[in-house]
Amino acid sequence: MSSRAAFARGIRWVAAGRLSAQLVSWVATVVVLRLLTPEDYGLVAVCTAVLGAVSILSEFAISAGVVQAKTLDRAQLRSVFGAALLISGSCALLVTLTAPMLAAFFRAPGATLLIQVSTLQLVLAPFAALSDAALNRELRFRAMAAVDFLGMLVASLGTVALAWSGAGVWALVLGPIAGTAARVALLQGFAPMRLWPSFRLGPARALIRFGATVATSRMAGYVFGQSDLWIAGRMLSKVQLGEYSVAMQLAMLPLSKTMGILNSVLFPVLARMNRDDEDVRASLLQGLRTMLYVGVPMLWSIVVVADPLIPLLLGQKWSGAVPVLALIGLVLPVRIVSVLLSSVLLGSGRADLDLRNTLTGALLLPPLFLVGVQFGAAGLAAAWIVGLPLTVALNLARSRAALRLTFAALLRAAAPPFACGLVLLGVGLGTKFALSGALAPWAAMVIALVAGWLVFVALAYLTDRRALLQLAAVAGMKPRQ
Repeated sequence: MSSRAAFARGIRWVAAGRLSAQLVSWVATVVVLRLLTPEDYGLVAVCTAVLGAVSILSEFAISAGVVQAKTLDRAQLRSVFGAALLISGSCALLVTLTAPMLAAFFRAPGATLLIQVSTLQLVLAPFAALSDAALNRELRFRAMAAVDFLGMLVASLGTVALAWSGAGVWALVLGPIAGTAARVALLQGFAPMRLWPSFRLGPARALIRFGATVATSRMAGYVFGQSDLWIAGRMLSKVQLGEYSVAMQLAMLPLSKTMGILNSVLFPVLARMNRDDEDVRASLLQGLRTMLYVGVPMLWSIVVVADPLIPLLLGQKWSGAVPVLALIGLVLPVRIVSVLLSSVLLGSGRADLDLRNTLTGALLLPPLFLVGVQFGAAGLAAAWIVGLPLTVALNLARSRAALRLTFAALLRAAAPPFACGLVLLGVGLGTKFALSGALAPWAAMVIALVAGWLVFVALAYLTDRRALLQLAAVAGMKPRQ
């Protein structure tokens, strides 16, 4: 099967699995948000800030190293498994011992035990790494889709059950742990790794070196993408932190799931193309335009509906999240470019260049967050609007030579979906404003959203029909030419 056919088939399988899981997750999230409080989410945001950073280091990008390797043997796999156990276990122990100090830093002593229990996810991670890499390397997207769906299902149902039973904030900690354990079991079923670990790391030195570069890049990417939560956790009240973290979570849901689908397929496919010495430029430009036609309308629809949606869906106690959600939704389409660029560089074996790109964001964004947080949660969100486009522009300038792409080619790929998105934004907000007072808020929201999407699709069809046909083909449809 060709790389392009594998890409299209993978998108369909992974999308089916993750979007099905996401429907369950969205329902579960709404139920849990109504049962718990902003303060509960503020405490869990502290755990997320800590575990998010440490999990990147503990995984050490073992899976990425295995997926992109030209050749593999049993000695290398045993050595990689041993390295994963050593690193992950050390990180879990370190976090457990330092949890009281970490909780004190965030002025949240109640988070100490939450952080310590959350380290169970670090302990479980190495037992999934090699099986996950095997599925990716072999392009077994159907199995990957099943693992994603069932793991998310267990996590979502577990969280709802615990919240409903009165477990409070513990529902947000124990539910994901249950999902991680289920994912480990499923991966062992689909791609069993009957290996004893070897703690002689020499055979896997090249894979570990690649993984170290990727892990460093991901750590810088964590600073790039999560330093706002560290700053907010230190400088905002726990209620404001909860509102900010929930707004970010809601804004990131469509992006993280859409880009998660793409990355799950794009990285292993590009890694195979790189092993076969194929040109990745066409795939990059096609992938960029396709994902922007999906991501731009979804994310800018959030801007249209943020005001009535949050109070209607979650209750008035979450109204402080409205301005944050609207501001973040405006800039997140730019992050699609950033995530796609990272996947292409890693799939092409340029982990060094991806590291330089993520370091740029890690150095540029935190100072902007420190300024923005002085104006509260909305100011923190506004810092993204300034920093993210600047970071992406600098990274594209650095990377285009390595990928043999021009700014003109990138602009031709990105401009049409952004232009159609601006029209959606204008029509949606204008319609909502015109109907305010005449209809119930939910009715005005629905009409504004439908009007914006209809205009978006019509305009895209008239001006860029070929791209929409390509998107339909990737989705498994066969529209008439």
